[in-house]
Amino acid sequence: MRQAGELIEQTRTITPGLDVALVLNRRAGNFRFIEGPDERRIYDDLLKAARGCPVVPIAPITGEIWKVCEAAGLSMIDVIELPLRELANRLGGENAWLAAAFQSQSRARSKRSSEAS
Repeated sequence: MRQAGELIEQTRTITPGLDVALVLNRRAGNFRFIEGPDERRIYDDLLKAARGCPVVPIAPITGEIWKVCEAAGLSMIDVIELPLRELANRLGGENAWLAAAFQSQSRARSKRSSEAS
């Protein structure tokens, strides 16, 4: 989370006109922290760094995306090869950031599968 906050700040400095979004992948938890621990402070710092950016919380990507993709009638090839806007529309108008996360996860999974063969 600390790196994400730093990357947002650096991106805004280097390319101030670039659209930036914070995607919260709940793969390792739901981003709810009790007051006090370092995790909560770091998360609060991340949200401060992301102020003004779209914040896109998504369900865990690992394995879970297929429920969404199958419900939309999409194959792995569709998810990998469709242009982002079309993929987002096929997923029910989902945010392009979320579609990009689905696409990159699917590509990584496909690459790992083909390397194992």
